[in-house]
Amino acid sequence: MKKTTQILMAITLLSLTIITACTMLETQQEDKISVFLEAGCTIKESASSEEEIHLDCTTSKTMIELLGQERNIIIKEYYSDLTELSIASTYIENTEETEENIYESQGYLSEKLVYIVFDENGFYLIETQQEFQDFVGSIDSEEKALAYILAQDEEHFALEEFIVPEDTDNATFTFFVDQETIEASSVTETDGGYIVTVFDDTIFGCSEFPVYSMEYFVSETGEIELLTST
Repeated sequence: MKKTTQILMAITLLSLTIITACTMLETQQEDKISVFLEAGCTIKESASSEEEIHLDCTTSKTMIELLGQERNIIIKEYYSDLTELSIASTYIENTEETEENIYESQGYLSEKLVYIVFDENGFYLIETQQEFQDFVGSIDSEEKALAYILAQDEEHFALEEFIVPEDTDNATFTFFVDQETIEASSVTETDGGYIVTVFDDTIFGCSEFPVYSMEYFVSETGEIELLTST
């Protein structure tokens, strides 16, 4: 009886630990969102999901002053792997096309990806690749390496499992490589950094929409090198 009681107490303690950890994670996420809500943004419930939260900031004076225009912003789940600070992304008018931009939108409108960060001094913008690299700092985990790649190209995405898609009335899939060679996204630690495999999808266009498997080397200091694209 005594042994049974000890086991039940251990299970109860483990359950409480898990609940506490989950609550802490939820609280941390809420804290990261709350600064934007306090700035006058509102959550767009219909557009939000577990992976990303969409905020309407078109009436937020703070965001309008910071961005120079009325915009909605997004907080993606993997941003928490980059920093403990509150961070969101959006697009603003791109007045000058340059390789220094983090990412430029594809389409008729010339817009660039920027990040909005909140720290003890308030809100500020990250607009260039170098600013983003300096902000993120050292790449010291597999999760951070993957998030670092995804955050700098809106056409990149990760798949935990690759499932061969089926043709439908609206879409036909053609493979240019052996399907058996296509693997899910992965991150492998190597000398001086990480090998990161993600997928790339053409967002804008009116004809074919090719999807590529991209393999990158990400150094511990944040330099990126494309190794393969198939």
